[in-house]
Amino acid sequence: MANLILDNLSKTFAGQPAVDRISLHIEQGEFVALLGPSGCGKTTLLRMLAGFESVSEGSIRLQGGILADRDVHLPPEQRRMGMVFQSYALWPHMTVQQNVGYPLKMKKMPESERQARIREALEAVQLTHLADRAPKDLSGGQRQRVALARCLVTEPDVVLLDEPLANLDRHLRASMEETFRAFHRRTGATMIYVTHDQSEAMSLASKIAVMNSGRLEQWGTPQDLYACPRTEWVARFIGQGGILPLGGVTPGTEVGSEAVIKGMETSFGRTTPVLVRPEDIRMTEQGIGVEVLSSIYRGAHYELKVKLSAGAELMVFHHRPLVPGDRAHILIERGWALEPDA
Repeated sequence: MANLILDNLSKTFAGQPAVDRISLHIEQGEFVALLGPSGCGKTTLLRMLAGFESVSEGSIRLQGGILADRDVHLPPEQRRMGMVFQSYALWPHMTVQQNVGYPLKMKKMPESERQARIREALEAVQLTHLADRAPKDLSGGQRQRVALARCLVTEPDVVLLDEPLANLDRHLRASMEETFRAFHRRTGATMIYVTHDQSEAMSLASKIAVMNSGRLEQWGTPQDLYACPRTEWVARFIGQGGILPLGGVTPGTEVGSEAVIKGMETSFGRTTPVLVRPEDIRMTEQGIGVEVLSSIYRGAHYELKVKLSAGAELMVFHHRPLVPGDRAHILIERGWALEPDA
């Protein structure tokens, strides 16, 4: 049985849907990312899970029990969920250990048990040595780990994270990503992570819910979303690549090199958008003729933008630079046929 079930969940503000009929079954111990651009409804969905927003339609169930529907709204403190905010939300007048232990103090937990739980939480995020520090004396990454420790000290069934790395620089984000991975391995907690950064979602999550305009565009593993996106919108949002309109191909199928050539020859009629990733293209002596539009050095390779005679543009990874205006040839080894955007 799924640990957390969202059934046809909707939320409207002033008659406008912020979350529109989303259904998800999240298994115990999964690390799930809610991924999408700003304003797509992912934070509203997280707040509905936490109990900070009511449900307009549908329901939320955890381990068989109802948390929310049109008639039921369990308050946040009764949902056995912990939340880590983007802004950390630490008390400036409290030490690290006082911040971490505050939820237990509100529950009037005995002092000895409270101290043991605080020590365990600080050990989990490797901050035991900073227990007596004030938040103002910590780095951004350390403050985020305090917020995570304060969340896990309550031993929640589900950990909710609202863009927790958005305020950190690239180096600290990489360090905190490893902290989240290590925490997930140790605890086996169900984690739901809101982000607009596809690289964060792809590297952390076991499942990703891609959202757009309040709707669920696609739900699957990072590998499936990258290799087999359902629509053109998802294909453009996740990873790099270009779209070729090809004839004679079926949406939801892999397109080989021979089918690409044939599809280009029959693209004057009804066509299907086909995603082509840069790593699935090779520069060749003979093949599809292209014009080089740009060449950018990326360290491990050059990133070439090329234009086909029919006008479509693709990205190619190559071991040496070419000059804009150069003529070249490519072989497309694989494409993925997409459903047209609604």
